[in-house]
Amino acid sequence: MLGDWFANLIEPGEDQCIIFVNDRTFINFVIDFRSADTASSLISSFTLGLSCILSELGTPKDTKERLLSDYGDISFGNTNDRRIVGTMNQLAFEYTFMITDVGGIHSPEVPAIMLQANRTPVKPLDWQFPVEALQALYQSVK
Repeated sequence: MLGDWFANLIEPGEDQCIIFVNDRTFINFVIDFRSADTASSLISSFTLGLSCILSELGTPKDTKERLLSDYGDISFGNTNDRRIVGTMNQLAFEYTFMITDVGGIHSPEVPAIMLQANRTPVKPLDWQFPVEALQALYQSVK
């Protein structure tokens, strides 16, 4: 239902993090790179991070379970989609600044930073919020 996700490494301060961005809704989140240093741990960390952000954004439990079930088979590839690359670069800049400002990826303020990022309008969605795009998507398939 959500489709493809894209990831990139960011380095706020002394930390290394991976930012994930969805290509349909632009829902995004970050994880500590050290928890995802192999392909299998990256997949596990992605799934856990997605579950957490969906919960934080108020996604109903049955919808969240359906969304997560779509990611039983994950593959990796590159993108040159300018919408994704541009938005990811902007989010990477914002996350890097905000995570550094609160003391690092393990700060208790990081979940609030992720919520804020998902409640910030993005140009490829005609300045709609990613959380609203997510809600519209799961409302359309009920």
